[in-house]
Amino acid sequence: MKGISTILAMILIVIIVVALIGLTYTFAVGLFSTTTGGATQQTTAVTQRLQKSATIVSASCGSLSGISRNFKFTIKNTGTLPIKDNEQAVFQDDVKATVTFSQLEAGELSNEYTFANVSKADAGDHLIKLSVPAGEVTYSVTC
Repeated sequence: MKGISTILAMILIVIIVVALIGLTYTFAVGLFSTTTGGATQQTTAVTQRLQKSATIVSASCGSLSGISRNFKFTIKNTGTLPIKDNEQAVFQDDVKATVTFSQLEAGELSNEYTFANVSKADAGDHLIKLSVPAGEVTYSVTC
């Protein structure tokens, strides 16, 4: 009887150890798959954002009419993904201008956009800033 209880005790210990190893493995696999899944999604989002870049090809200002001056600009999508109309914004001297954009396909040159001045209309240097998902680009215009 003494020999059987020792064997049963060893079998129980082995079963408990195997069960603990299984639980630990299951926990670790779940933890790491959640962590790497989130990192993969963030990397994909940043990569897509960087593929939506644009530049201002030309910008000019029109003549002064009362207190208003029109600014004209053309942009080009320099990225590999299309830039939707709601992902584009333009600023004159750090003040947002009202412009109705259209979707800009990869490598496409836009039509000429026009907006009335949104800050000062005086002669001199003005900074036109285009904001797209990949970042901002600026263009200096002298009136």
